[in-house]
Amino acid sequence: MTDLRHYLYRYERTGPKSITWNIVRELTADEYSAVGSAISTVYEAIRGVAGFAKVAHSDLDDLMTRLHAMAADESLRIRAETWPTHLQYRVVAVSAAIRMHEEHVLAAIRRRYGKESHEEQEAKRIFNEVFDGSLAYRVIYSLRNAVVHGSRGLVTSFGKSALVADGGGERIDTVIELRLRRDGVAKSTFKAAVRNEVVALTEDPDLVVFCQLALAAIKVVQQRLDSLVNPDLPAAVRLLRNYIDEVMTLRDIPRFHEHEFGQPHIGLVILGMTEGIAQYVLAATVPRA
Repeated sequence: MTDLRHYLYRYERTGPKSITWNIVRELTADEYSAVGSAISTVYEAIRGVAGFAKVAHSDLDDLMTRLHAMAADESLRIRAETWPTHLQYRVVAVSAAIRMHEEHVLAAIRRRYGKESHEEQEAKRIFNEVFDGSLAYRVIYSLRNAVVHGSRGLVTSFGKSALVADGGGERIDTVIELRLRRDGVAKSTFKAAVRNEVVALTEDPDLVVFCQLALAAIKVVQQRLDSLVNPDLPAAVRLLRNYIDEVMTLRDIPRFHEHEFGQPHIGLVILGMTEGIAQYVLAATVPRA
């Protein structure tokens, strides 16, 4: 009969392409199983319901950084026909991600607690609070549908750079905007309540700013819903932090192996503890006393 054992390891780099596995201690089968469940729980929290919003946020920020650089070296004018489309695409992607976030959260809660559960009603209440409390969220939430269903003339783009005084020297100041046209919204398929709010504004709102505000609202929603969507997360994070603290004194993250007794390369299974999971855990916790 195969004698499978479970171990906590640290890895030591002993050359450019060489890593040595060092056993820290043996784990019980229950400890190993608990670690596997904790890793899966944290991985789902990283990759899960807010994942698309995080990607859309990063994509928008990256594009804005590039556009400001282009404005500074005046290449933005050369691409005047294309950059507004790229920016509008990122804004619509944020809109889609926000709607998907709500749908994915509610679906996850229904799977765990059942339809029309108290937990589902609580999640809906939180989403309604955010929707009612932020015009930026309402506009970005609604934007994708308005664009998909044929509303035209909704946006206008603007980019410029200028040399301005900065202390004893000068610097290049850049402006990149994608504004939602109130006259376009007045003729659009936005729902009447949101349409009337936008039309009543004193200036066309900057959609990039609205995206940032809406994405910030998602972070607040996520914090409030974590205990419903992923109730096992706090215990999982704490468990992994304990293992990190145990191994970090040796300047490594913990590694978890299953293999035959005395034969580390036979029957080998390695749990997927990654740098990303470790960073998430470290950011969410403090070291144990």
